[in-house]
Amino acid sequence: MVSSLREAGAISIGRTDLGDAAGVREANTRKAGIASPAYALIEANARGWSSPLILALFAVSVATLTSFFVVKSRTAGPMLQLHSFRDPTFAAANAVAAIISFGLFGIFILRLRSAAR
Repeated sequence: MVSSLREAGAISIGRTDLGDAAGVREANTRKAGIASPAYALIEANARGWSSPLILALFAVSVATLTSFFVVKSRTAGPMLQLHSFRDPTFAAANAVAAIISFGLFGIFILRLRSAAR
């Protein structure tokens, strides 16, 4: 099946961007962009939403995720073609899937917190 997909031009097996220094930088920016708002949301109730640390964490998240998307949009072989989100059906389906995932994750966390009490 892979050979028929390759012949049809549906897939191309070539160089990946996982092993070089640029791939490591991209992975680190992605991790920082995801971890910083997670930590900010966890600490926001204790420190206050207008705390300098919380605001800085959200700013770091926006900056690192923006730089990640800019770099990945210029990569020769990205894992996900960002222009796919121009299709309204694809974009809406991904938005709905993200909302459902966040909701289910939130329910799971709330159940864990109530069980711990």
